Amino acid sequence: MSAMTENRGDGAPSATATAVPHSIFTRAPAASTRTLVTALELGVLGDYLMRSDEPGLNVTLWVWALLAAALVMTSRSDVRIDRRRIALIGAAAFFAAAPAWRATEPLVVFGGLAVITLLVLSAWTAGAPGVVLLDRTLGSYLRAAWTGFVHILVGAIPLFTAEARARSDLRNTYRRPLGAALRGLALSVPVVFVLGALLMKADAAFESLIGNLLRWDAGTVASHVALAGAFTWLGAAYLCASLGWGRAEATTPVGIRLGVIEGGMVLGVVNLLFLSFMLVQLRYLFGGTDHVLATAGLTYAEYARRGFFELVTVTALTLPLLVGVTAAVHPESALERRIFRSLSTALVVLLLALVVSAVGRMRLYQMEYGWTLPRVHATALMLWICGCIVWFAATVLRGDARRFAFGGVTGGLAVLGMLIVANPASLVVRANAARVSAGGDFDAEHAASLGDDAIPALMDILPAVEPTLDLADRCLIQRAVDKAGPRLREDGTRNWREWNLARVRARRAVQEHAASTARILGAAPCPAVEASVAPPAAPPVTGAPR
Repeated sequence: MSAMTENRGDGAPSATATAVPHSIFTRAPAASTRTLVTALELGVLGDYLMRSDEPGLNVTLWVWALLAAALVMTSRSDVRIDRRRIALIGAAAFFAAAPAWRATEPLVVFGGLAVITLLVLSAWTAGAPGVVLLDRTLGSYLRAAWTGFVHILVGAIPLFTAEARARSDLRNTYRRPLGAALRGLALSVPVVFVLGALLMKADAAFESLIGNLLRWDAGTVASHVALAGAFTWLGAAYLCASLGWGRAEATTPVGIRLGVIEGGMVLGVVNLLFLSFMLVQLRYLFGGTDHVLATAGLTYAEYARRGFFELVTVTALTLPLLVGVTAAVHPESALERRIFRSLSTALVVLLLALVVSAVGRMRLYQMEYGWTLPRVHATALMLWICGCIVWFAATVLRGDARRFAFGGVTGGLAVLGMLIVANPASLVVRANAARVSAGGDFDAEHAASLGDDAIPALMDILPAVEPTLDLADRCLIQRAVDKAGPRLREDGTRNWREWNLARVRARRAVQEHAASTARILGAAPCPAVEASVAPPAAPPVTGAPR
């Protein structure tokens, strides 16, 4: 492996290594046969575990098996397992537990994205001891993401090419054990067919046994091959990346370069846009609830709901713009640095003001209408963006741009981890139930749609919100309770692969509150609702038709 050096700023070069997609098609990891066999085992395990209708313990077990296989393979190679890689793999194992822990779909999906991110980072650092994640630029993180994508596309090709190259180097192929076994198998096939046919004719039980063994459904076989092949491909991609990714990259800056005037114009125009918006918003920001209600044509739904999500989007788009322009502009003189830093600082202040405005809108909307799961997720996103803005000011604006990317990635993983631990669905149900005592309404429709993560909390607060429930609300809650019951297969058994802690807790809560739930919801609320909304019967036709 070649090494590149970069200057530390004091004249002494320091060895660094940053992973890039290098020789993926021609350079395979050491012990390619063992790696290929491990990937095939992961593929068979994936095919066995994923035979389910819902994600659960199966996804968690497969990812844990992948991480364990990578640790075993690297321990047998020359790749050193240090504390940073153990920390990354431990974090990936935590987020991989989300499908077996939570039933809220967004948490499971974003937990999967977190696992992929941590797998890329662990593979990036595995073969490159000089990579210090805290000192890598945003461009290095983007190149690492691209390298991970390339490894997923390439999959097991490096292993196959390495095996073919190794086999081609062997001489005297006639005496190879594998070749001899294949030739012997080919010679034995016609003999087995003839003798087997005679034995099947001789005994009906033997004929039935052989017939059942050879009765394969082509669709089932194809699905097993496809699923096992997909997980083999993914397993091979991560194992190859873990064993053979590390190679030094050149430290020459790559990307778009902008002059101070061009970059300053971009930041200046955005600053003027945001400043004009904030001047218009001042009367709303400081006017309070009475001013919002008194404004002609302005409602909470228009001012708070749409305004919040739009401000989140604007902030989420502007922060990468600020980071990109700052990375592309390299001021030379002290005056240029002061001007550009002033423009960047002004934009940071305006972005924080947008965050304050968005949080104020969400507070108004929450006070009027309560919480929903999308509002919680958007608030968490805004919290992460706000942290990134503050971290940008603490690093990039102070001339330490290398630390920004690590802080942004770590902050996002931390916010997602807090969401998984906190169980937002339960928090939403309990927060909205607390509004009932203050005279507010309870959104039973949204509570019933939150899934198994919310069922225990819904069972606990049901007596408190009973006075606010109409017949339709009781029907929705009853359907949610029925859906939380045991999920059985056609043969009456449960699929252990779908085991999920949230579903277990939901079933337990339903069983514990069965008596009180039946008393509150009534005997059969849903048939009563269907009867109340049924269209009236047509009057009988009298007289001759026209």
